[in-house]
Amino acid sequence: MSANQYVIFVSYYSKYFEESLNTLVSLSNRISKDAIVVVVNNNPNSNLIEKNNDFDLLVGENSAWEFSAWDQGIQYIEKKYKIKDSDVIIFANDTFCQHRYFGTLDKMIFAKNLKKLYQKDNIVVGDVDSFGESFSILSKFGNKWISTYLFGMRYSTMKKCLPFSSLSYIENEITIENGKIKGIDVSRSLLKHLESWLFPINDVGWYKSQKADENLLKKKLMAILHEKYLSCKLIESNITLVGVYSPFVINLFRKLRIKLI
Repeated sequence: MSANQYVIFVSYYSKYFEESLNTLVSLSNRISKDAIVVVVNNNPNSNLIEKNNDFDLLVGENSAWEFSAWDQGIQYIEKKYKIKDSDVIIFANDTFCQHRYFGTLDKMIFAKNLKKLYQKDNIVVGDVDSFGESFSILSKFGNKWISTYLFGMRYSTMKKCLPFSSLSYIENEITIENGKIKGIDVSRSLLKHLESWLFPINDVGWYKSQKADENLLKKKLMAILHEKYLSCKLIESNITLVGVYSPFVINLFRKLRIKLI
């Protein structure tokens, strides 16, 4: 392959680090064995050690969780390496194989679909999801999104949606009180989805919601908003969201692999 492959991995939990990174590298090796791996450590209390130059290690500033980390990773790659428009970048956080079942079949499915990035431009590959309705966020529109626990795109595609953490400026305008979210320009459909996810009934929603304080709830909300906004920017740029799971797999296999959301 003439194109190079980069992997940007965001680490929060020391207990997940080794297993998650090994799983990600194993997945990446199914596509290209010469990938450059960049680890962004977003946990100031976690001391990660670079092993035998297997990866480049950065200290994350964590202003927008993994989205600011990916911005840092991209900036680092742009400065250190001669990245080309045709190069492929895979993004992941360290819970991608921890809070959901991620077995050999998942690895094969992701690898097979991520290889499409070497043959086709203007696509983003990952787990595509929706809640069955169109939605808007800050005057951008969509009806589905790419789940950002693990996804990939070409550098040429990525440049159309940077920065990943473009919504950080609105965080102070948002309030969360009594299960209601205020101060954000989103459609009624998305607002309903956000509130039901952060304040679930019968445990159908974010698994940490019951123990989260307002600050953590807002950080999680910002991560979800960044994810939705990223996909809307991609769709607005006529970039296709390519789902790795077929409808048959979504209806059957995907329900079995979810452990925690």
